[in-house]
Amino acid sequence: MLICAVYKEKRVCAGYREKRVDMGENRKLARHLSPVSVWAFALGTAVGWGSLVVTSNTYLVQAGPLGTTLGLIVGAAIMLLIGWNYSYMMRCYPEAGGAYAFTRETFGYDQGFLTAWFLMVTYLAVLWANATSLPLFSRIFLGGIFRFGRMYEIFGYDVYIGEAILSAAALLVIGFLCIRFSHVSVLLMTMLGGVFSIAIAVCFVCAIAGGGSAQMTPAFVPEAAAISQVVKIAVISPWAFIGFESISHLTEEFDFERARIRRIVLISVVSTTVLYILVTLLSVTAYPEQYGSWLEYIRDLDQLEGIEALPPFYAAYRYMGDAGIWLLMMALLALVISSLIGNMTALSRLIYSMGKDRIVPERFAKLNRYSVPGNAIGLVVAVSCVIPLVGRTAIGWIVDVTTIGATLVYGLVSASCARMAARSGSKREKWTGIIGTLLMICFGAYILVPNLVAKGSMARETYFLFIVWSVLGFIFFRYILSKDREKRFGSSIIVWVALLSLVLFIALIWMRQSMIDANDQMLLNVRAHYEEEEEGSARLEDERYIEQQMDEMEQTNNQSMMMTMVMFVFALAIMLTNHSYMQRRSRESELLANTDPMTGVKNKHAYLVRERELTVALKEQRVPDFAIVVCDVNGLKKINDTYGHKAGDEYIRSACKMVCEIFSHSPVYRIGGDEFAVILTGRDYDMRKELTALLHDQSVDHIKNGGAVISGAVSEFRPETDTDVHEVFERADALMYEEKRLLKSLGAVTRDDESDAQEAAQAQAQDQGLSILNLRKDILIVEDQVINQELLGAALEEEYEILYASDGDQALEMIQEYRDELALVLLDLQMPKKNGMEVLRIVKADPSLKDLPIIVLTADQDAEVECLKAGAADFIPKPYPMWEIIQARVNKVIELSENRDLVHSTERDSVTRLFNTEYFMRYVRLHDQHYQEKVMDAIVLDVNHFHMINER
Repeated sequence: MLICAVYKEKRVCAGYREKRVDMGENRKLARHLSPVSVWAFALGTAVGWGSLVVTSNTYLVQAGPLGTTLGLIVGAAIMLLIGWNYSYMMRCYPEAGGAYAFTRETFGYDQGFLTAWFLMVTYLAVLWANATSLPLFSRIFLGGIFRFGRMYEIFGYDVYIGEAILSAAALLVIGFLCIRFSHVSVLLMTMLGGVFSIAIAVCFVCAIAGGGSAQMTPAFVPEAAAISQVVKIAVISPWAFIGFESISHLTEEFDFERARIRRIVLISVVSTTVLYILVTLLSVTAYPEQYGSWLEYIRDLDQLEGIEALPPFYAAYRYMGDAGIWLLMMALLALVISSLIGNMTALSRLIYSMGKDRIVPERFAKLNRYSVPGNAIGLVVAVSCVIPLVGRTAIGWIVDVTTIGATLVYGLVSASCARMAARSGSKREKWTGIIGTLLMICFGAYILVPNLVAKGSMARETYFLFIVWSVLGFIFFRYILSKDREKRFGSSIIVWVALLSLVLFIALIWMRQSMIDANDQMLLNVRAHYEEEEEGSARLEDERYIEQQMDEMEQTNNQSMMMTMVMFVFALAIMLTNHSYMQRRSRESELLANTDPMTGVKNKHAYLVRERELTVALKEQRVPDFAIVVCDVNGLKKINDTYGHKAGDEYIRSACKMVCEIFSHSPVYRIGGDEFAVILTGRDYDMRKELTALLHDQSVDHIKNGGAVISGAVSEFRPETDTDVHEVFERADALMYEEKRLLKSLGAVTRDDESDAQEAAQAQAQDQGLSILNLRKDILIVEDQVINQELLGAALEEEYEILYASDGDQALEMIQEYRDELALVLLDLQMPKKNGMEVLRIVKADPSLKDLPIIVLTADQDAEVECLKAGAADFIPKPYPMWEIIQARVNKVIELSENRDLVHSTERDSVTRLFNTEYFMRYVRLHDQHYQEKVMDAIVLDVNHFHMINER
């Protein structure tokens, strides 16, 4: 008689686990972004109002059409490098927050906050610039119909209540669209991206077809060397491309494989470059008749009004008439709207990520019923609606700050890429990260230091605003420290010393620029004084003398400034070196005192320290929600007695690895020889039941298939009854012993059982005259990247015979061909034809292949639990860890697989290999006792006429 039990249970799969709070009632950002929509977001956020309106003043006047084109190409090459670094980090850390998440995970929370702070001002400035461009649009194209209700003048700009209402209304509409109809906003972004791309391309083609290419001389501005003009344009490339990286905040919403991220990022940078070049060249294809060249026309734009003040529109009108103006008007409006949607979306995801880390109030991490961070979007809209009241001039200064902010952020992301790649052994990304960091340092020096390479500097108001924003960052960081219960911040004082030094340095530059401006004004006053008097040779000589003195004073100021900078940088380098050494020594001492030397996790001393901290917080009524998991490793004593302490140590490390992988974002403590404790907070706390159930399921699976068996139970802190943290521990400890009895009754085995079974099998084989051969086993590496095949093969070829497959179909063919020889398959998930998950499911569905062990290789951390549930034996992340770790995992999986049949011989029927009746009844009884909420169905089958056949 056969008895089969089928029970239904609800399982929650913990995908990409974060060490942060989930404030959306376990909601997640919806995965609804296709590759095309992601491209549209990158392009629409990078190319805004300025591409059609400001390009002439920014680019052409400095470098001419050819110099601008070459500079943009050089800048694009640099941005492609930065984009490469971004795509690598997006695949490593696919979560909202983008650069903030990258630096937080790679360097720490202090660096993460610094990145987030300057990301905010960058996105806010671009958002505000495009919102306040709508009044300018109405002035130029709609006859100024919103120019009513003049309130005041600020920095030379007239502020009208009608125009302020227009900007605020646009922000409110876009905000409502992003909150309530996020899918519509995505579709709108895609359509708008196509509209402005096609419109600009059509106007350019018509201009060239109309003979506009003949108007493009001179190719460079004659007053400066061609190379310096190209460098000028290339250096401001961070400003030109700001926004392409906004898609890094949307990776949780990608509805496609992350292997395609890099291609999308690179295409976005190229598309942005092409649009900038087309607009630049379009601007010089036509100019009014009163000018002799495009250069005279561009330099006189401040004296013009209407369409003539906008070179791209004038050229479109020249070659296409009113249709050209309407076409570019649609393109300009599409650019503004797409920039508003893109920057608002990126900002909301950044604030959402910071809310999950409790940098900002946690309500901003809450997702609404449409799976959108509505509170974060509302905050952006609320702050931005006030900005139109400060005038367009001030917004221009703030936009200039984005050049500094973007350079700083891109440098930090590149440094994160270099560090992450160095840890994982990715040499290519390590060097792209290093080069990107060095380039951004050079760009920063060029931007910040006046006259370092070429004459000119940023407006002194821009320096002042950068200082103000940095000081506000210090103030807000002080607030964060006061609220930081988990002591995540403040560990890297070196970051803040460096930022403070940068602020002081910029303050010196600001003072210098202020002095120069004052001196220039004095010179203008002197000239005006002499112009009022009768001109003569003596007065002309006085004027020349005054100018000479002023030039010498400026030169002296420059020399003093450079000397001050050199001395400051040298002193700063010494200070940073000393501090780094002291910090490293302190960190090593602390690590030695709080780390278990065998497993590498925290030790009992560290647990007691944390327990005391929580107890103090409990008494002060500021303790966060937490739970304690107590784990006990089954059968350690028997392993020590049979195999010795070396084998026991190996078993402890295997068990510790299992605990760390399940509770991957909470601290694990070894508090005894075979006991571990985990303090759950944040996301792991929210998923405590699911993670504990996963620990139970894996232990049950290891009972069947071999591996560490761990008894574990969780108990959460109860503020209404618990007066001490130890009470939570004792409750979890008592529950752990119940779990231990359950696992033991389910047939938990230890390594001494494995040893007895294996020795019996070997003795039986020897009695039969068979020899135990030590043959080299075969491993199949399924990987579409040749370099990864070679690296894995080199790491394993000393012990194993290596076979290779490059796609899913080839892998299945080779598995069938070598099924009797294969000991293991290393399977990449992202492959052409059939992907790794399809191959895994096909193999596990084949009864003759289901016992073949498979280790999954992928950078997709979301797939970890899914792969393990589908039958994978283990999971190796990309970028790959140290080769010793890979070799150890491979050896252990093969060893466990080979011993599987022997280990389970006492649980299964010798004829059918099914679980025997005694095991089944014991399991059902205990299952009903401990899991009463789960429905179970029992099917009883009986084979007819067996007794008759057996007697015959």
